[in-house]
Amino acid sequence: MFRVLFCTALFALCSLYPLTAGEIYYTGFENFTAGADRIVGTENWMGSPHAGMDLSGIKAETDHFVAGIGNAAYIGGNTAILSSTTSRTVNVRRALTVNGAVVNHSLPGQEVVQFRVNFGIQDSTSGGFNTRRDDFEFAFYNQTGSLIGFIQLDNTTPDTTGQAPAQIIRRSEYRTSPLPAGWIGVETGITFTYDVLMELVVRINFRTNRWSASLDGLDVFADQIFYAGNLGRNLGYAAAQMQIDNNAFDPRTGQIGPAPGSNYMLFDDLAVRLDPPVPTFIWDFSRDAATGVAQISWLTEAMYKYQLQYTDDLTQPWKNDLPGSFTTAAGTGQSPVFTDASAAGKPKRFYRVLPSDP
Repeated sequence: MFRVLFCTALFALCSLYPLTAGEIYYTGFENFTAGADRIVGTENWMGSPHAGMDLSGIKAETDHFVAGIGNAAYIGGNTAILSSTTSRTVNVRRALTVNGAVVNHSLPGQEVVQFRVNFGIQDSTSGGFNTRRDDFEFAFYNQTGSLIGFIQLDNTTPDTTGQAPAQIIRRSEYRTSPLPAGWIGVETGITFTYDVLMELVVRINFRTNRWSASLDGLDVFADQIFYAGNLGRNLGYAAAQMQIDNNAFDPRTGQIGPAPGSNYMLFDDLAVRLDPPVPTFIWDFSRDAATGVAQISWLTEAMYKYQLQYTDDLTQPWKNDLPGSFTTAAGTGQSPVFTDASAAGKPKRFYRVLPSDP
């Protein structure tokens, strides 16, 4: 049975209010009919060709037993062996638009996308090394339908004892060398927990091609390259996916086919919004009372450029001749501390920071 963490419950309560500024899509799946194969076709959701196989759907609260969240979507959970020609990727996805138009990342205010969802994994019911299990993902596709990134919840790689999954969270990385180019999953060092709803937040800056993710407020990774391939780098679709890992012999057909486990992913309160880059302002300032040397730091967005300017008199022009005062941010958050030794001996000095696009 799933449990709800306190922070997840808070998010669920907040999401009852109308859509906030910048939000382009939200669903708590309350408008969906409960039952198997009931995601695709509602609110413009689409899916892979697994209709009628009970590999995705909507669970009512009386079925998933998480009090207070109402309907929730699921993917996985049916152990029926599939035809040998059936895709191993089970996918439900939705196109994301702004007032009916595709997201244009070249426009101010549309370069950064935040994806937020509450999810939980229930493991397969039988234990042991040979238990059938699968991997689950939240994936991002561009406007022509090509995969450009994913967060994977690895439920198949065993831990060091080989008797249970290590529950690894991986981020996608598209590598162009060594050839052949292709996708790999990079371990983040963070793991997920069974039977608990957790809040995943993914932030992608399409202008700088950097992304970050957090799980219940804990950084999973930060300011990594998002997608290094040659396909269009823009947001078209967000998806929940299952990758079927095992094969089994089906006595009904005499064939070997994809064989999912009884594990499944529950997900709810899915929201996508457009966010501006991190606003620039001086975060911290100090001045040595004895020497007059000043130290300044400000908030940054990775890959953006910043010019620290100063003046000793607000009636005079701003100057930008401090050595090292024009920088490119290596990360998102607080900048390294900048030391202005030339402020020594000055009775006062004023500072400002001007950002520019990468």
